Amino acid sequence: MKNLVITTNIKPENGKIPDKPTTFSYTPSIFNVCVESTQKWAQRMGANFLEVTDDHYFPGWSPTWQRMLMFLDEYKDYDQIMYCDGDYGVHDLTPNLLSWTSKQPETFFAVGDLTNKLHKTVDKHFNAGFYVIKKEAINTLRPYYREFMNKHTKSRYQDQDCLNDLLNVHKVSFRELSRNWNGLFAVKRPLFCIHYVSIRKMDFSFEEHTKQMERKMNILSQMSEEEILNLY
Repeated sequence: MKNLVITTNIKPENGKIPDKPTTFSYTPSIFNVCVESTQKWAQRMGANFLEVTDDHYFPGWSPTWQRMLMFLDEYKDYDQIMYCDGDYGVHDLTPNLLSWTSKQPETFFAVGDLTNKLHKTVDKHFNAGFYVIKKEAINTLRPYYREFMNKHTKSRYQDQDCLNDLLNVHKVSFRELSRNWNGLFAVKRPLFCIHYVSIRKMDFSFEEHTKQMERKMNILSQMSEEEILNLY
């Protein structure tokens, strides 16, 4: 089983960091901590790791679109590709999700989003800040992804709306993960990660981040393997 973990860590071209972080803004203090954690996670799972630091995959497209590199031919040999936003962080006891997804019949795994969109996979619009996609799904979608990218250049959530639409139209099998894998606006509750979505970026400090991750690990360390699986 050949797996790849992708994350994006692209600095603004003008080097300017916004005073008030937004959904798509670059926040180096968060990105540096989170990207390091996902790289270590990839190593623990036996996966290759790719940190995207520029737009050379899709020149002129914003950082959030660079994840679409999963459809490029140079990555076609991977059995599973995991994508993590640059502001998505894990800890040392975050489980080996790729081992679990490889045994499931579905070909796409993500957490339901908080928004209510027209384009839905199964019964929920998923959040594209964290997901796992299998080779079968990638092969199905590869002929169509550029068409859907062009369709959603002005969509509110850009690549997320694009992927929801793409998977829905082409009937990719979807497995919804629990919010332990992507808490969105919840920082304390998800036991496997922290995703600093939008205004949650303003709550970040290294000390508080470390405190929350240690608390999550302490809880998981007292649970059985079966109990942890039930959190998936």
